Amino acid sequence: MKRPLLLTAAAWLLGELSAENMKCRIASIIIYVILAGITASRRESEKKSGRKPVGLIWLGVLLLLWFSGKYRMTGVNSQYRGCMDLPDGQEVCAEGRVKKMVKTAYGYAVFLERTQLSAEDKTMPDLQVKVLFTENPGFKVGNIIRTEGKKAEFRESRNEGNYDEKEYLHADGIALKIQAEHYEITDCGYNEIREYLTGLTARLCDNIMTVCTKREGSVIKAVVYGDKADLDEEEKELYVKNGIAHILTVSGLHMSVAGMGLYHVLRKRFCFLTSGVVSGILIWFFWIMTGGGISVTRAFLMMLLRMIADVTGRTYDLKNALGFSVLFILMENPYAVFGASFLMSYSAMLSVLFCTELKKAIQTRRKSICFLFSVAQGFFFWLLNLPVTAYFYYEVPVYAVLLNFVVIPLLSILFLAGMAASILTGLSVYAGRFAAGTAVLIVRIYHALCSLTGKLPGQSIVTGQLPGSRMLLFYGIVVICLLVFQHRKRRKKAGVLFLILCSLCLLLLVFYPQRYQGIQISMADVGQGDCTLVQNSNGHNYLIDAGSTSVKQVAEYRILPFLKCQGVGRIDAVFLSHGDADHINGVEEMLQSNDINIKTIYLPDCDGYEDAWKNLLELAEERNIAVRRLGSDTRYQDGDLTFEIISPQKKSYDDINDASMVMRMAYFEFSMYFTGDISRDTERELADRIEKTDVLKVAHHGSKTASSEEFLKKAQTGLALISCGENNRYGHPHEETLHRLKEAGNSCLITAETGRIRICVPEEEKGRLYTISTFIGGKTDEKY
Repeated sequence: MKRPLLLTAAAWLLGELSAENMKCRIASIIIYVILAGITASRRESEKKSGRKPVGLIWLGVLLLLWFSGKYRMTGVNSQYRGCMDLPDGQEVCAEGRVKKMVKTAYGYAVFLERTQLSAEDKTMPDLQVKVLFTENPGFKVGNIIRTEGKKAEFRESRNEGNYDEKEYLHADGIALKIQAEHYEITDCGYNEIREYLTGLTARLCDNIMTVCTKREGSVIKAVVYGDKADLDEEEKELYVKNGIAHILTVSGLHMSVAGMGLYHVLRKRFCFLTSGVVSGILIWFFWIMTGGGISVTRAFLMMLLRMIADVTGRTYDLKNALGFSVLFILMENPYAVFGASFLMSYSAMLSVLFCTELKKAIQTRRKSICFLFSVAQGFFFWLLNLPVTAYFYYEVPVYAVLLNFVVIPLLSILFLAGMAASILTGLSVYAGRFAAGTAVLIVRIYHALCSLTGKLPGQSIVTGQLPGSRMLLFYGIVVICLLVFQHRKRRKKAGVLFLILCSLCLLLLVFYPQRYQGIQISMADVGQGDCTLVQNSNGHNYLIDAGSTSVKQVAEYRILPFLKCQGVGRIDAVFLSHGDADHINGVEEMLQSNDINIKTIYLPDCDGYEDAWKNLLELAEERNIAVRRLGSDTRYQDGDLTFEIISPQKKSYDDINDASMVMRMAYFEFSMYFTGDISRDTERELADRIEKTDVLKVAHHGSKTASSEEFLKKAQTGLALISCGENNRYGHPHEETLHRLKEAGNSCLITAETGRIRICVPEEEKGRLYTISTFIGGKTDEKY
């Protein structure tokens, strides 16, 4: 059996994925059956040639590994669920070995490995936990400590696309977060090598910051040593948007430059064994210094196999080395497969494999063909990273394929210059500045190129979050194509190459958006504020209010990620009920960032309160966005979807809340009222114009000054939605309001309790039926 480690890793990986959810289970089983079929076909050829039936034995081994991977993932799931079941604030006791300590904006974070956790009558062994300290506890790497404290709350995602701390830490193997109250060192022994190298890394990073400005220095030390503590958020976002954020992670390219470069230099004077041992030890030191991330671990393991192969006189096989690294990482941390680092690192390696096979097929020295091949390498790197990019960032940068032609060749020079600067600065600041000059110049080139492409039209395409099952199918087909390509005779390779290229083009169909046949109404959780997205089946998108007073930079951290996750890159119309900050500051932020295309903004047409719109109008004018006024009795029509404005009248109002745009949205027989922040007085004025409706967006976040009995009786709603923040200082929603809503026969859903609320109205039902789902542990497609 050729490449047993690759098949072993594939079986283990598919077993882990099958333990997660039904879609991944079905996709992984399909891919496993195909791999099993390829193995079985080899058995037939073995029969004909009279060889031993190794294929059948391997089929059994792979099946065993599939179950082993599934069992391992199930066990880790059980551990994590046990930790999550503990209530926030629960008193816990943890004893484990210090793995690393990181300074944060709020103190220090200590990561413990091989930790035994105790909480009440529960004991959970062999965990990794993150312990938070307000001051430097003075631990050394390798100390065994015992700490008592409270389970800290994970920052929970409130909408699709928002940052989920739990998922992020689980992908790093962290089961729990603890706020320390008391601690003691139970074993003062420490790892002298790790402690020294950790301190050395800190000094080298400080050297870089001594000879560079903060912006360039933070990028250089992130590239060389993986230290992102001082990395400017705007600079990082610039790299992410342009598809070159991979340079901010210590990768296999760095290891190749540092490790294999040294190995080849030593080989000129020493034997394979001496060169391999010395190089292996030094790259192990570098692995420790850079934090041992997934990409650098993968590169370290593959280089180690390369050196072992040279020392033992065996042939190094890239595919087997890749399989070995996957198996090693996933056995240690099964959840790594869901992290961006793992997926980006191995998608990049898939592109390397693809280009290696392409190069074998070409077998030519013609300059024109060699140039096309180099172009193809960059293209395949971009193409095979698309699913991962779409899954984690919800959009794909169009110009990344061109940027990487410049970025990647310069990256090795940046790495070497940055490392030289960090070392030489310790000897002489002038020598350090001289070495840093090249690195700084390259960082400035990167920044200028990213700024330039950021101004070009169509910088990125919003795809929405690619379903995990589609991503698995994409890479499964790529792997199968590679296997088929590997086993064809040379004379058939041209035809197979053509089929593979066609397959890759067809694979792009996985990015084709699946639009809901009907309308979707999503009330996003923005804290103390309002934001509702309405999506029509024709691809048109509408936003009704977008703001918050409890979430800072609400557009950046909640609204934009949510919109992009839903595949929304363009808003056809924004309806703003009134000028309070908790309804419009998210829109103002989106206009400032220019991160989403807005066609038209509609404001209520009434007298007064123009100062509330001043900033928004100036921003809209700068971006050449049309602003229109809508008053009573005006309509906005989009096919079967209608927005009818009920209020305000063309007059002055004593309170800005009463000047809110009140709107009735209708889709066939379904209707919903959006009431802004109107009070009971305005409700009484509108009573004669209110019709029976299905859903009511409760006015003023559930304040007791709104939703009067008369208004509710007239509307005769069955479902009431309230948007407000958790534990807000206004006491929203008020008990009196909730009581009135329930007395009127309404079911109430509150974003503070449920996160995002979604209503789906299928076109085929003509508005007679709709379903409701909530983001956090509530309803799942409950029918009304």
